[in-house]
Amino acid sequence: MDAGPHIVVVEDDVTQRELLAGYLARHGYRVTAVDNGAALRAIMARETPALVMLDVGLPGEDGFALTRSLREQSGRSCPCVEQAG
Repeated sequence: MDAGPHIVVVEDDVTQRELLAGYLARHGYRVTAVDNGAALRAIMARETPALVMLDVGLPGEDGFALTRSLREQSGRSCPCVEQAG
């Protein structure tokens, strides 16, 4: 069976990250779950996921700044869902 669309979950809270990743994986998505912007950037250098679920309250570089930076640096578009929190 082929894996579904790739979703990246960026969430620093381990419980939230695991819950989201598990839910999405059970519904047929290929999920990569990371806890910071640097890890997301490494993924984005290799491929463009179908969706990024991004915590806006990340320590260091928050989700809003990370989204702006990725959009500026990349000619590729990636739909981003910024979750409150």
